[in-house]
Amino acid sequence: MILRGFLIASLLFLACQMKSFGDDRALAIYDQGDSGKHEKVLLAFVASAQAGDASAMLALSSKNMIARTGGAAKQREIYINKTIPVLKAFPNIAKSGTERFGSDDAGHYGWIFTRVFLGANGQELPLEFTIFREDGVLVVSRFAKAGKR
Repeated sequence: MILRGFLIASLLFLACQMKSFGDDRALAIYDQGDSGKHEKVLLAFVASAQAGDASAMLALSSKNMIARTGGAAKQREIYINKTIPVLKAFPNIAKSGTERFGSDDAGHYGWIFTRVFLGANGQELPLEFTIFREDGVLVVSRFAKAGKR
């Protein structure tokens, strides 16, 4: 809790410093807040996948990510054929994981979570999720096997 407080205070200080130089990225950083709300989006996304609900997954997905993959129909196909089967095969999330504040390739700021998903036979699948605010709403911007870009 103290670490989160320090992180938020540091981000606010950085935001003030950047704003004093006319850098609007400060507002984007400040707008992200702490990681708790972001993690709820990650968990809702995973729960939707494990329930086989591609529509709910799309509702939690970044418009920019959907556009990068070729549109909503293409993203739905990816979710149905790839993401949902994988997350159903790895139904549990290990208690430990990491989170860090960062940005995606397009310069959007948010929280990046690495979580280890556990399969029925003890297999482990480390996944990384980037969650940021897009048009005022927290969304999944990117997810992939951890360490893969």
